[in-house]
Amino acid sequence: MKYYAKVAETAYEIDTRDGEDATVLAWMGGEERETRLEPLDRAADLYLLFVDNKSYEVTIERGSRGYVVRLGGRKFQVELENEDARRLRKLIKVEDERRGRVEVRAPMPGLIVDIRVQEGERVEKGTPLFVIEAMKMENEIRSEAPGIVKQILRKKKDSVEKDAPVMVIE
Repeated sequence: MKYYAKVAETAYEIDTRDGEDATVLAWMGGEERETRLEPLDRAADLYLLFVDNKSYEVTIERGSRGYVVRLGGRKFQVELENEDARRLRKLIKVEDERRGRVEVRAPMPGLIVDIRVQEGERVEKGTPLFVIEAMKMENEIRSEAPGIVKQILRKKKDSVEKDAPVMVIE
């Protein structure tokens, strides 16, 4: 499975190898690197990161928009998504962004299993909006733009078709 990581404005592609424990290939600056992550103390979010056989002690915590990684006294905000999430994000339709109106649509037919925001709530880019279940998999749909949730057009347990409007953010 492929994953895509973003640190600051730099994008990285990570390709896991089927059948091999925690070793993955990562493309960093156009170069392939072998990497591995091993837990040292999960309660303390402490890990050992190996990059091309060099080890680094890191802490990894879940943040509001991905993960916060601390390495050698420096802090990095890391956004991570898998192939499926990336495909879903690209399917979300944005209408009339010039005027600040964003209509969030269902990226596939499915069942709304959770609405994570309320009308009038301020959201940032990346804020979880709702969860849709399709083919027995739950997919969290996140905001593509900052704004205020103006209208929620569907409710929990509603069935939706692909491209059905679910909410409006302005």
